Amino acid sequence: MLKILTSVQTKLVDEQTMSEEPIKSIDLMERAAQRCCQWIMSHIDRSQKLAVIAGPGNNGGDALAIARILHSEKYEIKVFDLDIGNRSNDCDLNLKRLKAKGISYVLISEAKDCDLSGAEVIIDGMFGSGLTRAVEGVPLDLIKKVNESKARVVSIDIPSGMFGDRYLEASNACIEATDTLCLHLPKLTSLIPILGNVYGRMHLIDIGLSEAAITRQISPFYYVDSIAEYQSLFSREKFDHKGKYGHVLIVAGSHGKMGAAIISNRAGIKSGAGLVTALVPEIGLEVIQSSVPEVMAVVHEDDQLKSKNKAGTYDAIGIGPGIGTDSETLLLFEWILQHNESPMVVDADALNLLALNKKLWPSIPKGSILTPHIKEFERLFGSSKNELERIELLRSKATELGMFIVLKGAHTAIATPDSKVFFNSTGNPGMATAGSGDCLTGLITGILAQIKDPQTAAICGVYLHGVAGDLAAINTGFHALVATDIVDQIGSAFKESFSFEQ
Repeated sequence: MLKILTSVQTKLVDEQTMSEEPIKSIDLMERAAQRCCQWIMSHIDRSQKLAVIAGPGNNGGDALAIARILHSEKYEIKVFDLDIGNRSNDCDLNLKRLKAKGISYVLISEAKDCDLSGAEVIIDGMFGSGLTRAVEGVPLDLIKKVNESKARVVSIDIPSGMFGDRYLEASNACIEATDTLCLHLPKLTSLIPILGNVYGRMHLIDIGLSEAAITRQISPFYYVDSIAEYQSLFSREKFDHKGKYGHVLIVAGSHGKMGAAIISNRAGIKSGAGLVTALVPEIGLEVIQSSVPEVMAVVHEDDQLKSKNKAGTYDAIGIGPGIGTDSETLLLFEWILQHNESPMVVDADALNLLALNKKLWPSIPKGSILTPHIKEFERLFGSSKNELERIELLRSKATELGMFIVLKGAHTAIATPDSKVFFNSTGNPGMATAGSGDCLTGLITGILAQIKDPQTAAICGVYLHGVAGDLAAINTGFHALVATDIVDQIGSAFKESFSFEQ
């Protein structure tokens, strides 16, 4: 689990790292450059022609140090130094080191001075995350020139022109990277739609910043790069039995949408839950019993469900996949809410019913997990001017409602009642397919029944769902990946994410 810091906080961590080790700023820059070069040398062949563009600040110093190191490793490199003002001390020192090695460079006062012809890879070190205003003039012309090239672009720490923690309003005002080597921690803007696209593939480069200094910084934002810390919650003992791992009720499916019930219930049983019961319409009883024989089933019309008040006896309830939004479904939803006080997982059509019937909100138990995609989120809470404002709306609504909101998408964002947001690191574009969300609903609900902690269930469910999707994509590729492929890989996702002895 990594903290996501502002640019100001990152600068403080740099300073505290230098004080604690102790290490000089130029030596910390050299260490960062060395580790970036390790990535570059393992991903870019020496036969390719490189161009390095350095700005006047410390990001430019990183780029100049990288150019010097790669030159010593026999890479063919052109170096361009952006001449637009006074260089930082460390940037100036790295330029002197470059000269001392006899490496030639070109000063750029206009974009036309930068000849990128023949360059197969461009290393972007014009501006770092400390940028405070949109670029203009010669730097903007140069950014456009890089973007129009056919070269692979590797940005150091952040694509030049992008802000680390603020929204960039100007279009085409930043480098569109193929790869971004984020130094030690991810940037907030790398994790949200539109802005995150310009980072290309994000790679975290450990540059040895002080973990104590990072811990001292307060941030509401986290990046879930591992769930190993939760392993003890999923451990199993020799004499355990199914009763220990919870009983799940999944309310899913309707005429023509029984696939949603099959997928969500299969994911629920594969989550490790001890027992899963599917609540389906009568027309779906035979379908669910034959398709998912491991689960029990009860139909909406079964009077025993209501006479025995069974809704309050389950360890976790998931509701929504494929249930529709007709009046009978609304009555069933209302009845479940009246007879259940435990946190539940609310998805899909159940969210649409919430959007259409505001009177239901007070009956949703505190600590419940809502799992909307962006359009469902907007139906519930309204639209936002941009993605960063949507994240703030996500935080405020989770706090206001006392619930966990899982905003699905690339880097799915999980907001908590105490205003934290956890961004997920797993998953791939192939998971943008029908039924993927139904799988997530079943998985989170099954985990919730086992560990009784909504925050951990949401974080681990989203992470494992992504791992399962990544494992499935290895076999199918992105285009042919379907939701059942994700379900089939849930067991492997647990094995990949934890280190259980078997």
